[in-house]
Amino acid sequence: MRHLKMFSHAVVMVLVLMAVVGTSESSAIKLNESVNCMVQELASNHCPVGKAWLNPIPRPRLKAGTVVKFASTLFTVECASSEIALKVEKNLENSIHGSISEVTFAMCGEKCKAVKATNLPWLASITPTTAGNGSLLASKATGSAGPPAGLIECTFPIVGTLHCVYTSEDLTGVTITGGKPAIVKVETELKKVAGESSAFCPATATWKAEYETPEGLWVALFLDLE
Repeated sequence: MRHLKMFSHAVVMVLVLMAVVGTSESSAIKLNESVNCMVQELASNHCPVGKAWLNPIPRPRLKAGTVVKFASTLFTVECASSEIALKVEKNLENSIHGSISEVTFAMCGEKCKAVKATNLPWLASITPTTAGNGSLLASKATGSAGPPAGLIECTFPIVGTLHCVYTSEDLTGVTITGGKPAIVKVETELKKVAGESSAFCPATATWKAEYETPEGLWVALFLDLE
């Protein structure tokens, strides 16, 4: 995790959010906590006082002209539609903790009966990398049935219909490139859950996708001058 230099005023990490509607800055926000922000200030990488937002975070949608791709040694499944619902729940000094309540996949082809995320919600943690950018880690949330997982149930040549469940204890490989729109890139490897999958399901599969937010979003700092 990148060390954050502390200024003479209170400085904390935020998501800089160019938003039209949402929840305005709350008196419940404390010093040294992460928040969302309405404006971009790349020169100082700070969010001004009075511009902090709690929620919502713009919902990342599959980048236009691209597909979600699940690939293995046996199959490749492509979906033309996908969205992620992310909510901030806890503001910390060096990261933002929240939850992923929904990950949808659609238009995955006639041979696929189901392509879906399971064990939702997932715990999500965003940490800063470089100015305006960050990384996201997804893991098991309290009360969830298990770590982040997904089901692929499709019919393939020779082997027929497969019911493949894949998971990751710590789902890494998710990066956020700040901008308007922000780009959320997923490139992660998943492992088969043997007891829940067909015998012919490959041991691993990769999930690759590029999402973009409908509004601007940056990972930055919150500066409280009061």
